Amino acid sequence: MLVPSESGIDTSLFAKASKFEEYQEQLDELFENTNIALSELADKESKRYIKAETAEAVTLNNDTEYNLGRRTSIILNLPNEMPTDYECIVNFRSGAYAT
Repeated sequence: MLVPSESGIDTSLFAKASKFEEYQEQLDELFENTNIALSELADKESKRYIKAETAEAVTLNNDTEYNLGRRTSIILNLPNEMPTDYECIVNFRSGAYAT
């Protein structure tokens, strides 16, 4: 059996290699989680419904993007039941004075 002090082997290299493997595992896990999150985001974006709306009152549904055009006024209503992942986008132009 070799004893590090007698063999001249630097055992600190073994500790560094072990730490490297630990960091590599953490990095791999982070990369995998990031890819999952990006995939879920892409799925959500592809499911979004885009709607041009001309009514004076609009109920803002989940996963919907509303293009309201030029407006002087609009009534925006939230749905009665709202999911925890609710997301809605509203686009409009106000006119001469900022809304």
